Amino acid sequence: MSPYYNNLLSACLPINKKFAVTLSVDENQFLDLDIKFLEKIKPKSRKTKYSLPQKFTLGQINPEKVPYAFGIDLGTTRCCAAVNRRNGIETVALDNMGERLLPSYVAFDEEKEKCGQIVINRLRNHAKSSVFDSKRIIGKKFEDINIDQSWTFEVIQDKKSLMLQHSTNILEQLTNKLMLILKALENNDTFTKSETTIGTRLIPPEYIASVLLEHIKEKVEEFEGSRKARVMITIPSTFTDSQKDSTCVAAILAGFDVVDFMPEPVAAAFGYLIEQPRTDHNFTFLLFDLGGGTLDICIFKFERNQIEILSQNGNQNLGGRDFDNVLINFFSQKLFYDYGINDFGSKKYKLMLECQKIKEILSTCDEAFLEIDEIVFSIEETIKIARREFEELSTELLEKIKTCVIYSLKECELKAENIDKILLVGGGSRMPMIKELLRNLFPNSEHLCAKHPEEIVAVGAAYYSCYLASLLIEDKKLLELTEYQYESEEENEEEIASDEVMIGFLRSK
Repeated sequence: MSPYYNNLLSACLPINKKFAVTLSVDENQFLDLDIKFLEKIKPKSRKTKYSLPQKFTLGQINPEKVPYAFGIDLGTTRCCAAVNRRNGIETVALDNMGERLLPSYVAFDEEKEKCGQIVINRLRNHAKSSVFDSKRIIGKKFEDINIDQSWTFEVIQDKKSLMLQHSTNILEQLTNKLMLILKALENNDTFTKSETTIGTRLIPPEYIASVLLEHIKEKVEEFEGSRKARVMITIPSTFTDSQKDSTCVAAILAGFDVVDFMPEPVAAAFGYLIEQPRTDHNFTFLLFDLGGGTLDICIFKFERNQIEILSQNGNQNLGGRDFDNVLINFFSQKLFYDYGINDFGSKKYKLMLECQKIKEILSTCDEAFLEIDEIVFSIEETIKIARREFEELSTELLEKIKTCVIYSLKECELKAENIDKILLVGGGSRMPMIKELLRNLFPNSEHLCAKHPEEIVAVGAAYYSCYLASLLIEDKKLLELTEYQYESEEENEEEIASDEVMIGFLRSK
């Protein structure tokens, strides 16, 4: 190692500019730092109409000519990716164990970060090195974050000045430089505290998301056999500009050259409307998306092969994770009052995982059991919970969901009888209590739930990504379908636009 790295250096960067940093390390461990100033974001009126792509038939769209067309649903609890193949849109096995859904867990207990189910399996011994739910943190001010009781990591606020540091450890150098990139974003003061191979470190949520995106990128490239430089990433309709910017940084860190964003409800609507046969040509539908960490409710009007957004509403702090917490509170109280157990120590994560399993069991069974010896080895007993009891404990969450639905109707001045179809999206939509709630609110509507509601967002994103890419190739121009446009401060620089957000400010070397 060169003695140069033993020196502590610092470098100040302008705080009134947005920039991205490309860092490369050669075989001699020399660092190359490339700073690119980003284009200025100028908000435009929110897009409300989208043309529905036709379902591609074999030979219409050649995957070899549209190599970069694929979509990613970067979920709070699980991620999914779908690509264009000759036989249609397919989801990709993202987890190392062959599952299509990738748990959004990242671990830093080894020099190379790991993500997915392997992190969950190793939580018992590496809970302090593991982070999840980054989507509930990314792009938010510290005071806007709701700290989840099930988190095994600590979320802290850091307002230190920008600094670039060199040390004897390459990984630490990388981390410090990533800090530079991320602190360049406005309002970024939130970090997760995690144990790494080089000690306790503050890790920004943008970097955690980039690890997931890089893993997804690698798996898709393995599946397709070609490099993927462009991607369509879905985001909640309630995401703020800061959250979009932070997600953009994560994508650039993951190695993407160009990133398109589109709202998750719109992607899900595409997935449903393209995959499902339609007998009626004009109808109004409500799309209900209950994911692991967020709730999205959108009301659309379908007419003349276009969908128009009439209303979009939701809650960034309400999702399947909150139903997990209902079970965690129930079993925690039972363990305390019946067995005197109030300190779970390193087994805190175990209770969280068991409650997730129980929630899934209660979606198909009338009752489920917690094996206490999964938490405390010396007690070989069980605690029972019935589905009806779980639903009663979830009354407050159901009321919040009901309020969001009613508000969405009022926002577009519609009544329940004006809604022709209800489209269910997200793993949370599998819960019987959610289906019952929506049937009570919309008794005359047709209720549709895909075979895999957790994958429909990625499928829709892949369709639209392929559609946009084919138009770019055929027409040699960018579509004029934009919610935001990026304008350069330099003269004569070409304007970039896309469906929701297109970011092409950084090209990897």
